[in-house]
Amino acid sequence: MRLVLLILFITVLGCGDDSSSNSDSSPKSNSTSSPDSLPKSDSTTNSDSTTNSENTTTPDSPSNHGLATGDGVIVLKDATLTQDSGTETVLAKGKRLTVSKVDGDRIWANVLSPVLLKGHTSPVNCAAFSPDGKRVVSCGGSVDEPGEAMLWDANTGKLLDSLTTPGTELPYLSRIAFSPLGHRIAATAYADSTVIIWEKDKVLFRFACPLYPRDIAFSPDGKLLAVAESGYHPDRTKRKYVACDVSVWDLDTGKQTMTLKGNRRDVHRLSFSIDGTMIASSGKDGAIYIWNSMTGDQIRTWPTGSATNGIDFLPDGKFIASTGETGGVRIWDLKTGKAENILAFTGARGIGLDCSPDGTLIACGDTLGFVRIWNANRELTLKFKAHTSTVGEVAFSNDGKRLVSGSSDSSVTVWNIGTGKGLSGWVTADSLLKVID
Repeated sequence: MRLVLLILFITVLGCGDDSSSNSDSSPKSNSTSSPDSLPKSDSTTNSDSTTNSENTTTPDSPSNHGLATGDGVIVLKDATLTQDSGTETVLAKGKRLTVSKVDGDRIWANVLSPVLLKGHTSPVNCAAFSPDGKRVVSCGGSVDEPGEAMLWDANTGKLLDSLTTPGTELPYLSRIAFSPLGHRIAATAYADSTVIIWEKDKVLFRFACPLYPRDIAFSPDGKLLAVAESGYHPDRTKRKYVACDVSVWDLDTGKQTMTLKGNRRDVHRLSFSIDGTMIASSGKDGAIYIWNSMTGDQIRTWPTGSATNGIDFLPDGKFIASTGETGGVRIWDLKTGKAENILAFTGARGIGLDCSPDGTLIACGDTLGFVRIWNANRELTLKFKAHTSTVGEVAFSNDGKRLVSGSSDSSVTVWNIGTGKGLSGWVTADSLLKVID
């Protein structure tokens, strides 16, 4: 590996211009527009919604450095990152970047300072920050193999602990989450149809579900846990083609308090409103259901047009976001059930979805390994290749400045996104080296 890196290092240096070896002599960009992969949105309005389309028609310019959109790269010598605003930032050797656009020998890069959480050996299904942002919990596995639940230091990537179930092998886990106070962790054990609650690394409760538990959501006060049930199983002989419910559990007693009926097929995702008064569910039947969390009454429901894989209330309590099989993110008005905004992308299905706690950012992962982030104006501000395969989960930290993503490629990564753009700008290709680890 060292030999390969050395050869690449020498090759890239040989293609470069000696005059760009320090930050003072790096060429400044003449560009005054955002890269083609991140255009300002062109909005088309109709009576129901506004569509913000992603421009994906501009290919990377041909070059001999071999870098392409989605590559992870490192700075191999001091370089200057030049923003469209004319501001400059000196990048020190060893800084990691993500390529968003290639224009000849100029690279539009994002300094996302990823923290890699290495340890999973099976596909990662879920990852989430602790409320204080200091830890990340992740889970995964395959149905025929033992499950994995790991606790990490979010700043260093160090593995702090592996969660276990004493006396039994940890089963395959589909979802995991911290409670709002951070003292409990809940996970759905798909293989044996149970939900596990840990407190201080010990199993506090473990209760059984009639079907396979697919998703979980804590109420904002941490007193309730909603569980989404599914009939899907990777083994066709174990699938159940039935209506699936949402169960609600009291975490002080470990008892079920209500069952929310109405979903006609598998329930994929759940979300509590920020005030805790509503629960939303969505899934295979392509509809969004809104429930009163105190009474269990169904408030309203409407179709989305396709099976949904992600759902999240916006903090203002007026809108809810969803993503699914047709790609893109839709913003729905809770009162009318109409799509007020469509954040379009094509060529991949949307999977993971999360809104930042202050409502200014929306993040979505897809089946090709990309993560996209939109701002409060519903403009695409950041798109980057986060993983080599499906991004099953994205989640913001409570301060909204970091994002964690988990993938079926067995990786978990923490991204420093700042205000949603990261630190972005043009840098010369001869100062970068493709990451091959």
